[in-house]
Amino acid sequence: MLAAVTLWSPAARELHIASDDREQMEVSRDVAGGRWGRLLEFHDQVHLIPLFRLVRLPFDLHFPERFHWMHAVAVAAHLASVVLLYRLSRRYLEEAGALAASALFALNGLGAEALIIKSQNTYVLSLPLVLGALLLLLGGRAAAAAGALAAGVGLHAETVLPAIPAVLISYYLLEGPREKRRAAWIACGAPLVMGGLAWAALGSPELAAARASHSGVAARLWDGVWGAALHYGFLVRHEPPSGWVVAAGALGLAAALAAARNRRLPAAGLALSALPLVAILMLRGGAGYQTSRYCYQSFVAVALAAGAAVDRAAATRFRTAAAALLVALAPVYYLNQRSILQRKTALLRFTPSVTREFWTGWAAFFDSLPPGFRLPAAEVEPGLWTPDIFALCNPKGRPGVTALGRREATAADCENFRLQAAGREALRLSKTGCD
Repeated sequence: MLAAVTLWSPAARELHIASDDREQMEVSRDVAGGRWGRLLEFHDQVHLIPLFRLVRLPFDLHFPERFHWMHAVAVAAHLASVVLLYRLSRRYLEEAGALAASALFALNGLGAEALIIKSQNTYVLSLPLVLGALLLLLGGRAAAAAGALAAGVGLHAETVLPAIPAVLISYYLLEGPREKRRAAWIACGAPLVMGGLAWAALGSPELAAARASHSGVAARLWDGVWGAALHYGFLVRHEPPSGWVVAAGALGLAAALAAARNRRLPAAGLALSALPLVAILMLRGGAGYQTSRYCYQSFVAVALAAGAAVDRAAATRFRTAAAALLVALAPVYYLNQRSILQRKTALLRFTPSVTREFWTGWAAFFDSLPPGFRLPAAEVEPGLWTPDIFALCNPKGRPGVTALGRREATAADCENFRLQAAGREALRLSKTGCD
């Protein structure tokens, strides 16, 4: 866990604002103004995330000075998943296997987007609720499990709804209490039905398109299944996989299941990972198998399979050699995952508006403006104009500054704007509406 904090801490210095974040901050601003119905609007046609919007609200309304603290929330949720994954593994594996599974997941850098891009934190925040619900069901606490799953649906319906059947499948695979099986069905069925009805009733455009024809549903299902197969091949090679890589990955997973002393745990991990992934790729398209945030939850299957393999090795006469090999490989694995994270961070920095300096520079500029200033429209990067930046940096409004439309600025406004912006490298202006 300490190594995980060390791995993810550098990302706290960046904001990594994506276009999705800007849209979600606009919703937060409207909610603060009393338009609570916007919590139930779909994001990007498919995401129902009302509780996640509430989690973001205090950070969005103090942008950019407090926004980076959202990273601490994501890391805390990640560490909670690590602990829960360890507790789940420890029920079925010896200490070495449980530690290996949780450590592999803790230091997985393939799912970097899910932690460092705030709009994608839904994947991180919802996973502890799914894992916690499974542990609660195995402990006979069905009511608490139902509450955890309902909260997970509120955080991110797209990933948690298809994970609920996987929780029930895992309950049977892991031999949950027989006398509690009816309660387990109710605990899983109630949030699944209620969440599914809410998702359908609110009218996701993507869902409506999928319902338009049965052939469309079948095509989407195949796309999701094949995309998931490519995704697990991608985890093996970290590049677009060939059919041979997909086949080798499937054979490797089958071999790990066959060799494990307890096959139920890695099988449960595969169910918890594969079912949500297939559902996501059905809606988003199988070509998205490389998307970083999808690697976050799907790595649970890889971690549990590896933990089961370590558990098997620890039960043989070669356990000392296996332990020495693991200790030797641990630094290599850590450095490899840190390299993956650094490459992803560097790639994101090619867009100026993902950096913290960009937003703090603009916020300082707005703070320096005199009363009565008229802010002309300037396109800072494609699709991002100064009135949008002003609204995000001042979510509660700013008396005395008027953000102008693209055709409202006078020559005097343009000249005044140029004088105020002169010498401020952090603004990174590309062109203005006055040109």
